[in-house]
Amino acid sequence: MREQGLLQPFSSPEVADYDKTAIESGRSWVSVRESYLGIGYNTQKIRAEDAPKSYQDLLDPKWKGKMAISGSLSTSANWVGGMVISLGIDYVKKLGLQNIRIYELTGRALANLTISGEVPLSPTIYNSHVEASRVQGAPIAWKPAGFRWR
Repeated sequence: MREQGLLQPFSSPEVADYDKTAIESGRSWVSVRESYLGIGYNTQKIRAEDAPKSYQDLLDPKWKGKMAISGSLSTSANWVGGMVISLGIDYVKKLGLQNIRIYELTGRALANLTISGEVPLSPTIYNSHVEASRVQGAPIAWKPAGFRWR
């Protein structure tokens, strides 16, 4: 859009409060929120020492049929796109053989399914949902997987 002349640089006194890395170099936008996706899992179904520690670990056959992702457009598009860019199309094709269920619901709702045990493991769970639930005693944990979405 910027290359087509549809965006213009802007200035605002509010930008002074933002980290410089949140401001796009052409000053066409500012990131106002970061959401951290990682691998969330039910602690009653999966022990911490057995939980995957990276997205690469999700290719292990023991996780076949035990994962689900959010079908929410922004979450699934960001996650799959991030996997293609970071780990390659071959990785995504292999991951597709793991029989991952897709739920047409939000990340929060998917975290609830993980808490209930219906979904033992999800690579599209937000840390904020896990932390809010753990405070209330929910059996859910989260492993960062090395990606940061803006």
